[in-house]
Amino acid sequence: MLPKTNARLTRIAGGGTLEDFDEQAGPDTDRWAGEVSAYVVERVLSEVASGRLDEAKKTYLIVPHGIPVELGDTVSYVFEGAATQRQVKVIERHALVGTTRLHLEDG
Repeated sequence: MLPKTNARLTRIAGGGTLEDFDEQAGPDTDRWAGEVSAYVVERVLSEVASGRLDEAKKTYLIVPHGIPVELGDTVSYVFEGAATQRQVKVIERHALVGTTRLHLEDG
C-alpha cells in the first residue's frame, strides 16, 4: 500500500510482437488488470545551454511492489480525471519500501 496516492492503475498490457519486414505487429495482451492506488509524479526539467532553454517533461508512475510489469509494457491509469496510456521505459523496483517506480515515455 502506498502512503500517498493521486491516481489509479487500471491495466498493464504487454507481450505483443514488434513489426518485422514480413510480419505485422501483434497486439499486446493483458499482463495485469484491476484497480489499485498509484502515485503520478510529473516534472519539467530545464537546462540552459548555448543560450537556449531546453525543457523535458518526465512522468513517473509509482505502484505497489509486486505488480507484474516489464520494459515496453503499456500502462493504463487515471490521473486528474483523465484516462491515460503510456509505455514503460525504465523500471525501479524498491522491495524494501514496497514500491515500484515506472519511468514513462513522454507523451
